[in-house]
Amino acid sequence: MSVRKNLSPAESRAIEEKLPQLDFVMSAVLRLSPDLISVKFSPDSSIPVASICLRDAVDVLCDVKFALFEAFAHKVWFENYEAESKRWVGIHFARFFADDAALRL
Repeated sequence: MSVRKNLSPAESRAIEEKLPQLDFVMSAVLRLSPDLISVKFSPDSSIPVASICLRDAVDVLCDVKFALFEAFAHKVWFENYEAESKRWVGIHFARFFADDAALRL
């Protein structure tokens, strides 16, 4: 079975431009340490738990972005660089990663 090789930098950039940019969200949420937040609230507050959930949500968004990148990358690779007879492999992997992204959401 064929595996995807590295795409050119231009192809990778074109895919990256289609995906959501999470840098701002990641930097904002990663600065909010659940440990530091929990100190400022009472033990029965739901805010510390919510801060952990927010951090987990950002982690999942990053996983979804990775899966979507891989789905597009497999599609591009197998359409452009593999023989026609192996395109089904690209379709299989693209669908696998797209399904993974959907299931994570």
